[in-house]
Amino acid sequence: QSSLGGVYMKEGDYITAEQYTDKAVVLDANNYKAWYNKGVLHLRKGELSQAAQALDKCIALKEYPKALFSRALLHQQAGHPLQAMQDVEKVLAEEPHNARAHFIMGNCLEQNGNFETAIASYNKAIEYGDGDPLFYIRRGVAHMNMHDNQAAIHDFSLVIEKNANNGEAWYWRGMAKQLAGQMPCHDLNKARNLGYKEAEQALVKFCNSY
Repeated sequence: QSSLGGVYMKEGDYITAEQYTDKAVVLDANNYKAWYNKGVLHLRKGELSQAAQALDKCIALKEYPKALFSRALLHQQAGHPLQAMQDVEKVLAEEPHNARAHFIMGNCLEQNGNFETAIASYNKAIEYGDGDPLFYIRRGVAHMNMHDNQAAIHDFSLVIEKNANNGEAWYWRGMAKQLAGQMPCHDLNKARNLGYKEAEQALVKFCNSY
């Protein structure tokens, strides 16, 4: 029942998926994977408190890395980075090459103001990852918080070289250039044209442009 629920969930049929996952936990309340599937289903539907309850039940039965990772995301998004880090540490103990877990660890450290350690986590995410541009963008922002604007510009440039349509990378490179005493307006204008809203205010502030 639980695995069928997972299949329907992947296909986007949340109603049928919920029927199967609910049935699975009724048939066997100790089925940790069923509770995990139930948690993910609630997450996808935006039902965060129900998701947390189901993930808690799963983890109480077994410290399943996927469930710990999902719960870490919930904690992080709720503004509880220390709780998130506790879950991520357990994931990394089981899966030391999990790039996403290193990335979330970096996010949590950054949220907590530990920018230097966050950069070390982003380095690992990049080392073990598949070239996700977000890893470079977040590392670049952490470099900006460490006042290393040249390292930040380098990270954002790497993203732009791979995909010139990444508005977020153009925006942050413009902001890093502004902090480094370089001209930001071309980058900020490019970000705005690509639909990155935050660039509009920056253009008004730094470039007298609308």
